Amino acid sequence: MAAICASFVALFIVSRPRITVLHVVAGGLLMATGIASMHYTGMDAMRLQAMHHWDMTLVIISVAIALAVSLAALGLTFLFREDERGELP
Repeated sequence: MAAICASFVALFIVSRPRITVLHVVAGGLLMATGIASMHYTGMDAMRLQAMHHWDMTLVIISVAIALAVSLAALGLTFLFREDERGELP
C-alpha cells in the first residue's frame, strides 16, 4: 500500500500543468515516507531466527537518502518533461 501511495503522489505531482518548489518538497516528503515505510515494514515482516537491531544512525541516513532521491526524481521529471501532448506522428 505504501508503494502504491508513493507512486500516486509522484504521478500526481509531475502531471500538474504548473509546479512550485512547495509542490516538489511536499511530494518528495510524501514519497520518501512511502519508500521508507515500505522498506522498513518489509524488513520488520521478515521472520528469522537471528536477532536484529535497528541502528538509528543508519535509519536516519536511509530516510535522508530516500528524501533526496525523491526530491531529485520529482524535480528532474518535471524539468525534462515535454509539454506537447495530444498529437501522434
